[in-house]
Amino acid sequence: PIDVPERQRVKDREANEGRLVRPKDASIQSGLGDVERKAVEDWEVLRKEENERLFSLRRFLDERRPMETDKDSALGVTEAFTVGLLRGPQLFWKTMGRVKELMSSEDIDGQDKELLQQNLPASSGDLESESVNESKKESKPSGPSEEEDGTVM
Repeated sequence: PIDVPERQRVKDREANEGRLVRPKDASIQSGLGDVERKAVEDWEVLRKEENERLFSLRRFLDERRPMETDKDSALGVTEAFTVGLLRGPQLFWKTMGRVKELMSSEDIDGQDKELLQQNLPASSGDLESESVNESKKESKPSGPSEEEDGTVM
């Protein structure tokens, strides 16, 4: 008697504007609908168990990463190399994106530029000239020079 529920599914499909009616959703239950419902339930249980297993494995690996626990082991070196290899291109593309963003940005207007210059630390050029002046001061002898002392050797 599988033909009676299947005929009803055809009628359900016609009443549903031609959309497919799955055996599990048919108005009359059949053996095929029962099997499909059971398969869907089993699939959901399996999916849930696998998600729990994946979560457990992730937690385990987060707690015991080989590249953090023993960097010199084969697994630690392999993980560090693989992570570096995978993160390298990401870093490169993020850097390129930031450079493009900065290149396309507008110039700062006068008032904002003055505000930034007042609040920013000294530029590296200013720091270099200050360090040169300080090193010259340190290289001078602490006693009086020959010219100040008046004695010539």
